[in-house]
Order: sequence, then C-alpha cells, then structure tokens
Amino acid sequence: MRCAGSARATSTRRATSIRGATSIRRAVAAAVGCAALLAAACSDRKQPALHLLADIATVTAGATADANHYLPERLRRVESDLADLESAFDAGRFAEIQARGPRVLEEARALAADASAARSARRLELMGRWQALSKAVPGDIDSVALRIDRLASADGAPARAALRAVTSLWSKSQAAFATGNLEEAVSTAVRADGEVEQLAATLNCPRPGCLRSR
Repeated sequence: MRCAGSARATSTRRATSIRGATSIRRAVAAAVGCAALLAAACSDRKQPALHLLADIATVTAGATADANHYLPERLRRVESDLADLESAFDAGRFAEIQARGPRVLEEARALAADASAARSARRLELMGRWQALSKAVPGDIDSVALRIDRLASADGAPARAALRAVTSLWSKSQAAFATGNLEEAVSTAVRADGEVEQLAATLNCPRPGCLRSR
C-alpha cells in the first residue's frame, strides 16, 4: 500500500512539474510574442514619422534663403519645431511626431509660399525704383558734366573730381544690375542719385535735370 501511495505521489509531482514547465514556456512565448508585436508596432510608426520629418526638413531647407531674408522670425519658429520633432524621433516618441508633424509641415509650406511671395514683391519694387533711377541719373550726370565744361579749368577741378566719383558709382550700379543683383544695383544708384543732386546744388542748379533746359 505504501508503495502504491508513493507511486501516486511521484506521478502527481511529475504532472505538476510538467504543468509548471508548460506554463513557463507559454509565458515566455507570450512575452516573446508581445515583444515582437511591440517591435512591429514601433516599426510601423517609425517609418511614417521618418518620412514626415524628411518632408518638413526638405520644405524648410528650400525656404531658408528667402525666409531668412524676409521672414526670419517665422523661419526660427519652424526650425525650432523641427528640432523638437527630431529629438522626439531620437527618443522613440513616434506618436508625438505623427500628432505634431502635420501642423509643422503645413507651417513650413506656408512659410515657403509667403517667403517666395515676399521675394517677388520686393523684386517688383526694386525694378520700379531701378527703372526710375536709370532714366534720371544718366541724364543728370550729363547735365552736370555740361555745366562743369562751362567753368574755367581751375574752378571746375573739384566738381570734375566729384563727377568722376558719381560716374563710378553709376557704373557699379549698372554692373550689379547686369549680374541680377537688384538690391545692390538700386542701393548704389540711390547713392549716385544723391551725390549728383548735391553736386548740382554746388553748381547753382536747385535740382538734377534742370540744366538740360538751359
């Protein structure tokens, strides 16, 4: 009887041990399965987040030149938001990127469009100023030159030196325009216009261009 009881006890312990081992294996398998699911989920979120970051970076980079000149404060905000999203990506916070990224992308696109529009408007403004200056300054230089020619050599020496400086400025302005640098062309032309006006005043001509009527 004792042998039979001992055998049953041994069998019971063996069955319990087997059930325990099976439970451990199931737990391990479940843990591995969960880890795999988490990895897959992270991978599913990582790629879209990466693509979103790449889109924002591309749009921002394309807008940087114009935005830095015309809309620098908005550019700084977009760049700051992009830096925050990149930090979130490095930390694995892909859901945060998916939540915030579309708004930042829209802001970057709006920045690019507005900066381009500002550049176009500025170019139109500069072209208008250049056209007006290019009509006025050469004629004023010619008028001043005619006035100087009527002066005696000694009396006209300072004026001739001043006229050469004005003419040099105007040449630099034309060279800048020829290379497409409207900002420099207009700013230099404005200087030339101011200096020829001052020179005309010293020659008793109250405003540039009046000498042409004499």
